[in-house]
Amino acid sequence: MRKHKRKQFFPYSLPYPGNLSFPDKFIWGVSTSDRQITENIDRGLSIWDAFAMISGKIEGGYDPRITCEHMRYYKEDVALMKQLGAGAYRLSIAWPRWQSEGLGQPNQSGIDFYDRLIDQLCRLGIDPWITLFHWDLPLELECLGGWQNRDTAKRFADYVFSVVSKLGDRVKHWMTLNEPNIFAFQGYLSGEFAPGKHGAWLAAFRAVHHLLLAHGMGMQVIRQASSDAKVGIVVKMLPVETLSYSPLAHASAHLWRMLGTSWFLDPLLRGSYPLPVRGIYDAMSAINRLGRHSPVVRAGDMEIICPKKRMDFLGIDYYFRQVINFLGQWRMHVPGSQHTAMGWEICAAALARGLIRLKEEYGELLPIVYITENGMASDDVLVNGQVNDQQRIDYLIDHLIAVLQAIAAGVDVGGYFVWSLIRNWEWPKGLLKDFGIVYVDFKSPERTRTPKSSFYVYQDVIRGNGLIYVPLSMCR
Repeated sequence: MRKHKRKQFFPYSLPYPGNLSFPDKFIWGVSTSDRQITENIDRGLSIWDAFAMISGKIEGGYDPRITCEHMRYYKEDVALMKQLGAGAYRLSIAWPRWQSEGLGQPNQSGIDFYDRLIDQLCRLGIDPWITLFHWDLPLELECLGGWQNRDTAKRFADYVFSVVSKLGDRVKHWMTLNEPNIFAFQGYLSGEFAPGKHGAWLAAFRAVHHLLLAHGMGMQVIRQASSDAKVGIVVKMLPVETLSYSPLAHASAHLWRMLGTSWFLDPLLRGSYPLPVRGIYDAMSAINRLGRHSPVVRAGDMEIICPKKRMDFLGIDYYFRQVINFLGQWRMHVPGSQHTAMGWEICAAALARGLIRLKEEYGELLPIVYITENGMASDDVLVNGQVNDQQRIDYLIDHLIAVLQAIAAGVDVGGYFVWSLIRNWEWPKGLLKDFGIVYVDFKSPERTRTPKSSFYVYQDVIRGNGLIYVPLSMCR
């Protein structure tokens, strides 16, 4: 029988790492995003405000005005980070909070909140890691074409300059975009996310290129404004694995991997789109020229997206793998697997395999990697003042083992950020899904916070810079 290599995508086994300690100076943190935890004040409207007003788009009818009120209780939340022992907090700046309409003069009341928050983080020794675009595009810019309009990338660069000019003296780690691959797929193809377009493939291709262009322009601005800044981007890793050696399964796996990963990482790390994607952009540009319009990909664009001095790090968000059956179909429910409250399969080993494949594919082009989001939703209940979320504890330990396995295989992983510190407004799922390691009582006017059992386990991991025990629930 022919011996299949790892690149065939069939899941291969991973041994337990020999050492349960993480490297020295490994960064431990927590993540949130502005739109998901803060009040709907001191800001302009975003595409999510408009999307949430469409009947049936948000489960349970929970609109983004119902939050954990992080602006009001930010000192309490930062104190929880300090108690946890987190060395870093990944937060996002809401573009419509900084510039109400996405252009023009900054909104001073919104800026003042970020100023206070970052001062409080620095006061308690917690390093702020800032995401500049976490999906909440100002509604005014969407009315002007949104990410299908090339001018939005220029507007983004102007906004980045304003943010870095104000906060750059205290912030050293910047992420330009959060998960542009998911924003494009869910926002333009499935229509599940704002701006809510369905099956708009050409719009998705334009949006992706302008998002990546915005990343490059933003990176230029940050480096010009702050010589010691570290700049990266966050991409959702969707490892594609097959349950069969069938040719159809592997052809489908290659297609999904190109669309989910290579379409984004090739231009960022290699300076060019994968050949099939490049052909589509060339065809789109040719059609534009016939109509006397500018091409989608213009001369010099790829040098902006992937300059000689490449990005300093790559943020990876991981929650689940993509599984392809022998018919080449993508399936979420794999027999024998556990699933989160979101219906996502739990497979920690796919995180390790995905990181190893990134290293194998991109080699020295791959910068240091940070796991910028990893966590699970569960139906947590407060009982006698406590929340026992044992499934999340096992989930976190399993995925931290996967990180150690990747490190043992030679992947340079510099840190790990749990998603999420507190319960958040989970996009179209509203408040029905809870990712937090801190429980928030929405029935309480004070939005009372209660650390869950997972909070204390993660606290022990941070204190020891390693794992205390190894559960037997590793996914095979």
